[in-house]
Amino acid sequence: MVLIVWILAATAALVVGLRLSLRRIALPAKRTGLLLLGIAGGVAGVVLAVSAFDRLAERFERRDWPTVDGVIASSIITGERSFAPRITYEFTLNGRRYSGISDRNVPLFGNKRRNMEVAEKEIAGFPPGTPVTVYYDPGDPNRSTIMPEPRWNDYAQSGLGILLFGVGLFLTLLPKKSVDVDRQRERAVIG
Repeated sequence: MVLIVWILAATAALVVGLRLSLRRIALPAKRTGLLLLGIAGGVAGVVLAVSAFDRLAERFERRDWPTVDGVIASSIITGERSFAPRITYEFTLNGRRYSGISDRNVPLFGNKRRNMEVAEKEIAGFPPGTPVTVYYDPGDPNRSTIMPEPRWNDYAQSGLGILLFGVGLFLTLLPKKSVDVDRQRERAVIG
């Protein structure tokens, strides 16, 4: 996974470098800044999108895991500045007892009071002693979840990564056209 990201980033940098060196484009300072911003945005977009797609794929895979009945052991709110629900559950599989902590989180934006309200609503649905369905990895039951669905931020990060890549690509390709127009203007004035 990390190797793929590095390969994509190196390829993007190589393509841009080759384009500049083969055409011997002397970019004005403001165009160079746009080019560098485009490369950085494109690479950041690829990294963000690939990591988000990886998490989405894992979460979709979890929906197909076998299930077992479990029970909520505790539901508390953690954090001092930003609050998150911490829902602990237990289940028994083949005579062995397992426990897990939900990976549910709340949006990290908004004010402190709003974060607390969202966290309180979240744990209200999971009071201790409540029966739940636990999805577990058949190869390693220590990997389990009570919420196998993708989270909203997985989709948001995928979209943001694609957007950053698109803007980066646009900014990377923009200088070539602008420089060609500037060269034509120079030739018209000189000629």
